Amino acid sequence: MSLFHLRGDRPTDVVGTSFDAEFLTKSVGVKRRRDVGEDSSSKFQIKKVKKLERSEGLGAGTLHARLISAGISTEPYPINLDETLCASITGGNSQAAFPAIAEEWCTKTGHRYFTYPNRIQNPDAPMVPGAPGLFLAAVGRSAKECNVEWTSGIYKAEWTDQKQQMRNRWCKKLAKKDWGRITRTRIALRRQLQRDPTFEEVDTALETDQKYLDINADDIAQGFDNGDERLAVWTMKCVGYDEQLQRDLVRQITGWVPPSAFAMEARRGTNRQAQAWKGAALGAIEIEHPKESKSGQKKPLLPSEERSPKPNVPLPWRARTKVANRSCNQKL
Repeated sequence: MSLFHLRGDRPTDVVGTSFDAEFLTKSVGVKRRRDVGEDSSSKFQIKKVKKLERSEGLGAGTLHARLISAGISTEPYPINLDETLCASITGGNSQAAFPAIAEEWCTKTGHRYFTYPNRIQNPDAPMVPGAPGLFLAAVGRSAKECNVEWTSGIYKAEWTDQKQQMRNRWCKKLAKKDWGRITRTRIALRRQLQRDPTFEEVDTALETDQKYLDINADDIAQGFDNGDERLAVWTMKCVGYDEQLQRDLVRQITGWVPPSAFAMEARRGTNRQAQAWKGAALGAIEIEHPKESKSGQKKPLLPSEERSPKPNVPLPWRARTKVANRSCNQKL
């Protein structure tokens, strides 16, 4: 993934628009597949420097020894940043493409909009500072209501011209990801109404808890092939380089330790061990192991008054909590 600072407001869900962005840093993410979008973005890659003759330079051994004696590491400087580190400095969710930044973070940093393009879904996003690129996303509302002229035939030809691997990946992601819910909603409403749903009808359906997970990748692919569904294509233009923010990121990477998985899950309130120990604090807890003990008996633990919960102690596979006068079974 790469981190960009957006100038002005974040882009709206329309087709064929553009937004300006400052390339900040390349961060750790999934590796880009070389066969996806390679041709269109190859000229924006870092070109290999022609190997120079070292006839007038020092030998490699002398160079290495001199650098080591001066306390200079010969390893490349680490420029890859973890998304969690970026989020701890800029605010927002590091997993979102356009994270929502709280007002206090905006006041603190002076920045409101950032984006983390995923290299799998967006192989044509800029990779180096100064390079232009494209950002793809599911269209949020109809082109008619966004005052965008739309030619279905041109788009259908453009979609079918893409590689099958790219089309399959987008359809599969839209079928199961939360951010693909609006696409699944439109397809489901189109089946029910036998016509294209209006924005108000889609908005009303999105206010419910229905996720329309019965819409599969084949249904979404058919919608794209027919021109009923489409991807928004935003052009990205580099308009600056935020040197101060880049220096802040580099300064804070020294000594930064990524939070453990336990701490991250506990912060999100989804840690299973923390939930089980919380139940143990309310009453006795009985453990069910996948394999029974030698005696074949399940041994209950001591009540919470005699056994204090310890979050750093691994919890067995499943726990059954008994609280007060009621019992509740939880599969953890």
